[in-house]
Amino acid sequence: MLKKGFICCLLYVLIASAVRGQDRYSARIHVVDAFSQKDIANASVSILNSADSILVRYGWTSSDGTLAFNTMPKGNFIVMVNYPTYVDYVEHFVLDSIHKSLDLGVVKLSPTIKVLQEVVIKGTGSGLIINGDTLQYDAKSFVIEKNAKVEDLLRQIPGLQVDNFGRITAYGQKIGKVLVDGEEFFGDDPTLVTKNIRGDMVKTIQIYDKKSDQATFTGIDDGIKTKTINVTLKEDKKKGYFGQATASYGTKQYYQEQFMFNLFRDKSKFSVFGNLANTGKLGLSSSENDKYGINAVNNNLFLRGVLVSLRTSDEDLGTERYNGQGNPIARTAGVHYDSKWDKDRQSINTNFLIGSVSVEGLRNAISRNELPSAIQVTTSDQVFEKYSFRSKIDGTYFAKLDSASTLKISIDGTHKKNESGNTFSSITVGDGLAKLNVGQRSLNSVDEQNMFNASELYTKKFKTPRRTISLQLNQSANKSNTTGFLGAQNDFYTPQGNISKTEIVNQKKTWALKNEILGGNISYTEPLSKYLSLISSYGVGFANSTSTRISYNQSTTGVYDQVDFQYSNDYELNELSQKVEAVLSYNKGQETMRLGNELSDIRFSQLDLYTDVNYKRRFTNYIPSAIYIKNTDKKTFRLDYRGTPIQPTIDQIQPVKTNIDPLNIFTGNPDLFPSYRHSISLYYVLSKPLTKRNIVITAQFSLIKDPLINSFVTNTEGVTTYQSVNYTEGEGTNFNVEGTYSKLIKPLELNTLFSMGFSETNDYGLSNFMINKRKAQVYSARLNLFKYKLKKYNFSLNLRPSYAVSKATLSRQFDNSGFSFNGDASATINIFKSLAITTNGNYVYQAKTPAFKRDYSLFLINTTISKKFLEKENVKFSISVNDLLNQNNGFTRAAYGTVLTQTTYSTIKRYVMLSLMWDFSKFGTLKTN
Repeated sequence: MLKKGFICCLLYVLIASAVRGQDRYSARIHVVDAFSQKDIANASVSILNSADSILVRYGWTSSDGTLAFNTMPKGNFIVMVNYPTYVDYVEHFVLDSIHKSLDLGVVKLSPTIKVLQEVVIKGTGSGLIINGDTLQYDAKSFVIEKNAKVEDLLRQIPGLQVDNFGRITAYGQKIGKVLVDGEEFFGDDPTLVTKNIRGDMVKTIQIYDKKSDQATFTGIDDGIKTKTINVTLKEDKKKGYFGQATASYGTKQYYQEQFMFNLFRDKSKFSVFGNLANTGKLGLSSSENDKYGINAVNNNLFLRGVLVSLRTSDEDLGTERYNGQGNPIARTAGVHYDSKWDKDRQSINTNFLIGSVSVEGLRNAISRNELPSAIQVTTSDQVFEKYSFRSKIDGTYFAKLDSASTLKISIDGTHKKNESGNTFSSITVGDGLAKLNVGQRSLNSVDEQNMFNASELYTKKFKTPRRTISLQLNQSANKSNTTGFLGAQNDFYTPQGNISKTEIVNQKKTWALKNEILGGNISYTEPLSKYLSLISSYGVGFANSTSTRISYNQSTTGVYDQVDFQYSNDYELNELSQKVEAVLSYNKGQETMRLGNELSDIRFSQLDLYTDVNYKRRFTNYIPSAIYIKNTDKKTFRLDYRGTPIQPTIDQIQPVKTNIDPLNIFTGNPDLFPSYRHSISLYYVLSKPLTKRNIVITAQFSLIKDPLINSFVTNTEGVTTYQSVNYTEGEGTNFNVEGTYSKLIKPLELNTLFSMGFSETNDYGLSNFMINKRKAQVYSARLNLFKYKLKKYNFSLNLRPSYAVSKATLSRQFDNSGFSFNGDASATINIFKSLAITTNGNYVYQAKTPAFKRDYSLFLINTTISKKFLEKENVKFSISVNDLLNQNNGFTRAAYGTVLTQTTYSTIKRYVMLSLMWDFSKFGTLKTN
């Protein structure tokens, strides 16, 4: 008995010793006010496991602000300190055999109000928060200098990229809109927000897919999404004025002048800006919807059918955008005003923009066409001159009619004028360098376009929860008139090198387009159970268009009055579209599921007024959709499926030739029918705010049945005829996937991001009636590093290697597979308190391929020395050098189908510029209404 008792006592002592051995580590903390140095009692202190953020210990500070954890295990930990009205404190620490007892020292918590008053934002926030499908970043998590702008914040967000022109991409997707507090700010130019709104005004940055207003209200996904950034402002920054003025002048007569003034009150914003530059860094922006002539109006019903496009080719109308080719001059100005009143029940948002862009330049292209029976090489030179003018006014009125209903009215009007002048010279040779043709061509045109759009949206919620009704009406009226002159002479050669024939074209061309649309959509939501709802809708639309395109030959009197009916047409088009849709929506807790079905009927009539022949078409479309979403506070998962018909455009159907380029003739195909796209997409985000680790996975797969493909036939003289056809013997596919991992390496204070991606595209083409199957695969990776040391330095590094596999079955020699690399870096070093040197560079490398026999590389470096003045450091003088190594030789090369093309062009090269910039601001002193 005594022996058994002794053994039990011994076991008890051993177990107790083992337990004490596991918990022999300790940590201590002391929490005080950062400004008054007073102890903070009852502050919550959490100890979490660094690997998985699992809570290990928890407690409150005592009256003297201290707290000790005396039974800690060994490991890597995170301490988080919280107290109401104070900024959170987060720190990493380690307990091991060397650091068994750790005194975390005095932790100084900063009052929130003090942080908001600081000019410099310090990185103490928790970073990313997932709210549904919205990624929200706390601006306090990032460090910026005085007078920094929103784009300086965006550059620090993992997965976001901002190029030198201000264009933004988020995880590879283009950002189409940037809002301020959820409202439009100068409409369609995101840079007017990112380059002008001050960084110290920002509370949060939100990234999400913006849907149409009716889709947002009803929950019916109409397929229209715009990747959007919403900049929310701090309350104390919504009252005051701020702005910026910049004057720059450089060598070779380069200049850049900017001015912006903003006056914000509690319920209103007024802004005005003006820009003048020939550096290519300021331009006349335009939303992607402009190209459809349907700016602010949701005419997605007609995207199921056939619409006349009011945009023509770049040669016809010029371009509003500067794409890096040539030498530009941009002049832009605008005014913005928005206001809320009547206890925020009514609001208005208006914008007026006006501007012009003119571009002059030279372009040379060498194209190699590997036909089934021969090889043709074309060398062409072009001199181009373009001028584009645009003025646009838009306004939105919103009213909350009562507690259950709202009304939104949007209108916009746009006037455009485009002028272009182009001269071309070309030579095409065949096997053995024998000349096939030599051509000279000039093309000049003037186009004027007027567009008006209006939409009205009424929404109402009934007393029964989730029972709603909404009504949307859309109207648009667009008109375009183009006048141009085409002069061309093409000499064709025999195999012996003699001219066999000469074709001369001397024509005046006019093109009048008119398009009117009226449509409406009504949606009703009915709850079927606590979690299940039925959403039904009906839409109808009417479209009337006329297209009169006439080519006139010159008569013996010198007047262009002889109609060339081969290249002329006069059409009247009418379209009636109807659709019905039903969506079952299930929403419980963190999960949402939707199953939708849409049927649409489209009746299209095209009357040829020359021949009195009426082409009638009718399409019946079935559009299924399915969505599954699961959201938690740290994760979001979304899986989408959508079936979509792809209708042929009027230009693809219209059986009329165009001879803008007599060596490349486009003709319509009235026998086309719709193809059909099946699309599946996946989106997954995992966020760990305490450790600042994020994982984003995106994937998309689409299959197109009966795809519309290009067919071209090139004859022995080098003349090519193009036509669209349906390919019924195979499907086109597209697949891409990308995974992104970002993490803050705390000991180094280094933000890192790594991603890997893969994409594959399979499509088809017809070359001289022979099918050509093309496969393109891209393996890519990306590494981003960013570090900021306040008042000392900052640097960023972005490396993007990739390997492409590109092959075509028609010509086994047509292999454009090879390695490429794109990298850019930027660094700023503060030599003294207000003197800094900034250098950024971009390196592009394309290895030689079986198709292109030479490597290509480009290394661009820009550098700036700047000095800040005055107490607020809001005046800056800088000297900058653009393209320090003078290597910016415009060059591109591409392969498509059986054609390899290499293009060189004139562009902006090295220059030195002196700049003086003044930032001004004053907040919190204006009287409110």
